[in-house]
Amino acid sequence: MSKNVKYYVNAIIGIVLMFGVGFIPPIEPLTHVGMQILGIFCGTIYLWSTVGNIWPSVLGIIALGLTDYCTILEAVAKGMSSPILFQIMMMLIVAGGISETQFVSAIINWLMSRKMVQGRPWLISGIFLFATFFLVVLVNIPAILLMWALLYNMAELVGYKKGDKYMTAMVVGMFLAFMFGNCFFPFTGIRAAMCSAFTKMSGFEISYSVYMLSALVMGTVGLLLYLFAMKFIFRVDISRLQGFSVEQLLQEKIVLTLREKVAIYGFLIGMLFTALFGILPKNSFLGGILGTLSLSGIFALMLVVLAAIRIDGKPVLDVQFLAGKYMQWGVIFIIMAILPIADAFAAEETGINQMVQQLLAPIFSGLSPVMFLIFVVALALILTNIGSNIGMGMILLPIVVSVAPMLGANSAALALLLIYLVNIAFILPGASPLAALLYGNEWIKPTDIYRYGIFGVMITAIVACVVLYPMLNILM
Repeated sequence: MSKNVKYYVNAIIGIVLMFGVGFIPPIEPLTHVGMQILGIFCGTIYLWSTVGNIWPSVLGIIALGLTDYCTILEAVAKGMSSPILFQIMMMLIVAGGISETQFVSAIINWLMSRKMVQGRPWLISGIFLFATFFLVVLVNIPAILLMWALLYNMAELVGYKKGDKYMTAMVVGMFLAFMFGNCFFPFTGIRAAMCSAFTKMSGFEISYSVYMLSALVMGTVGLLLYLFAMKFIFRVDISRLQGFSVEQLLQEKIVLTLREKVAIYGFLIGMLFTALFGILPKNSFLGGILGTLSLSGIFALMLVVLAAIRIDGKPVLDVQFLAGKYMQWGVIFIIMAILPIADAFAAEETGINQMVQQLLAPIFSGLSPVMFLIFVVALALILTNIGSNIGMGMILLPIVVSVAPMLGANSAALALLLIYLVNIAFILPGASPLAALLYGNEWIKPTDIYRYGIFGVMITAIVACVVLYPMLNILM
């Protein structure tokens, strides 16, 4: 089957689901409106998973507006009214401005010039992993590409070649660090859409500060365990790094311009305020100010200040240029669609939540909260590495919302884990668009991805169950 034929077949299937399910007679507790919404929900997810993001999102809004639930104008208003959209647009522009600086190169040079690094192979390896994680948080894809290039330069200097166990383990490990860093912020990508959908379905909000703390713990503990596995399980050969001076990797001294320094400091201060927003008491001085601003105000103020400051006749942030280069329209359209659809999905008049509970109650009855946790974590990681991140996440989210309270499990904690875990998708080429970066790497083979990548995913599952969930039970 050609790509065009496959595309049109999938498009027809999604459209039929979207508009056809509503004509099927409902079975209690589903209502006629519930059948309409269920068809739109399934059809939209199918189209997102198979053909794309933008036109299926717009069609989902139109389809919702043609139901008995709401009008098209009401569906558009629901999708456009969320502060999440505004926050994402602000952050994409500001983060794009940081990507345009030499920040990553300057940080790499600083790390590699530390005296404690010299002659310590495992510390050198750890710096490669953790530097990738933290730099990806700030500048995303450019960080992994620069860190890989640095690793290849080291391999050439010490004599590692393609296929050597150390190099394959490091390439995959650094990509695992990239995946951890890529989903650090809850207000970017599909994480924002799922956080909003969870709020619509459950009425609870996921704290951004708690999410980022969880992501930090996952990255730190997960990468330490991966290093441990490289040393004691995979037993990689690091003998060639003995006595190696990483100063050989350093570029010429990088001097940041004043515009770059202002952009970087402005971004870091804004991220500090974002973290403090969910931590400081609202009755404290700074907590009260941040509470009044809200996250939308913090992000907007960050952009306004950096765009208003001019150095050498140019703004620190060229908003028009950065918006054209870094705006992720696919994500924005997904959020515009998923907010009104999730709102409808959880509405009492649809009967969908009651249906989910009736269908799944016999399956999960008798399960302990711990077993349900293991089920959600395992299913999230398996499904997201087979199919679409947003698709699999949105399929599992209603299950968590409906079933967790019945079993006495913490639904907010499980939802946070689910939202995070569906981003760890790279084992198969179609798991996520980012997986193409790993499969296109000439230093490894697919079998290396399966060997080290699956082990990395297993580590992720262990940390989620053993470390994160108990922590979140206390915090949420």
